[in-house]
Amino acid sequence: MRVDREAQEMERLEAEVRTDPFPLVLDVPRGVRIPDSGTFVIGDVTYLVAGVTPRGLRDVCTESDGRRIACGARARVGLWNLVAEKRLACRQVGGKEDAALVECSLGGETLGERLLREGWALPRTEPDLAPAKTAGLGESD
Repeated sequence: MRVDREAQEMERLEAEVRTDPFPLVLDVPRGVRIPDSGTFVIGDVTYLVAGVTPRGLRDVCTESDGRRIACGARARVGLWNLVAEKRLACRQVGGKEDAALVECSLGGETLGERLLREGWALPRTEPDLAPAKTAGLGESD
């Protein structure tokens, strides 16, 4: 028996398109500028790590044994060690052209998760908008 392909009415399925979750590839140079523990600058573009609040460069922290350390400077060096001379796979989740808010993949976790785990940044907290909402501020008619 011979099958006539012209007479067959087959539904054509669209090919599944897989999108890369981290489409932006950044080759970070050795001379990358690191203003704080949540920001790096390549050329004219500033990249802000999503999900974290960076430690200030002059932040001083107290260890459990009472010693005071320059945790802000240490955190900045930590970020440099993580990203300098590396290829990062990132996606822009906000910001604008000259200051991009990015999530970057780094060895199975995001750069933000790594900074938090090491204690080099603090979790980003959204401002509490409840009082403003209760007062009816920011609502449009």
